Amino acid sequence: MITHLLPEFLIERDHARCIRCKVCLRQCGFDVHYYGSDENQMLVREQDCAGCQRCAALCPTNALTIKPHPH
Repeated sequence: MITHLLPEFLIERDHARCIRCKVCLRQCGFDVHYYGSDENQMLVREQDCAGCQRCAALCPTNALTIKPHPH
């Protein structure tokens, strides 16, 4: 679904720390995280984030930070 609303949360990923283990992808109930094979990186759909912090809490390398969008 396309929306013109700003996301409620920002998801910051430190790509230098991310090992692409996909824990965030498997643990997110909102399908926020996905693997971009062309980029060889984990990517996000911020507009779907509920701010539960589950992905950040379970990330083995502490590569994720979730914070309220400053809009």
